[in-house]
Amino acid sequence: MVAGSLNASLHVGGIVMTMFDGRTNLSQQVVDEVRTHFGDQVFRTVIPRTVRLSEAPSYGQPITVFDPSSKGALAYTRLAREVARRLDLAMADDGVSPLDRLLGNKAPAKPTPPRSPDDDLPGLEHLRTIDTTLLQPAPTEAPS
Repeated sequence: MVAGSLNASLHVGGIVMTMFDGRTNLSQQVVDEVRTHFGDQVFRTVIPRTVRLSEAPSYGQPITVFDPSSKGALAYTRLAREVARRLDLAMADDGVSPLDRLLGNKAPAKPTPPRSPDDDLPGLEHLRTIDTTLLQPAPTEAPS
């Protein structure tokens, strides 16, 4: 709608699922429906609903500064890396990606293997089912 009337070159770069509450069935149902309808446009990373995420703006800080080890900060960092991969952002010669440079991270002391999009972040185990259940074939009944 916006692309048609205001900016013909505008396109959706991706859809981010936020405020996910793993304790409710509704959150999982919403994620499932959005993934079914929009497919690969939906980023794999899901941002959980946390108190720390809601507190950070009150202190005028991004979550990656306010509480960098929180579930929300880790999820947003993972999302940023996923966006960077989707946009095919290259690594600099010093081994520091543009994202790491923005986040203030220095080059790693020793090379680390690249992370897979399927790698779990500590503390986000409840989100694992979102990524893996969509990739598994539907169960079939064994013949009687």
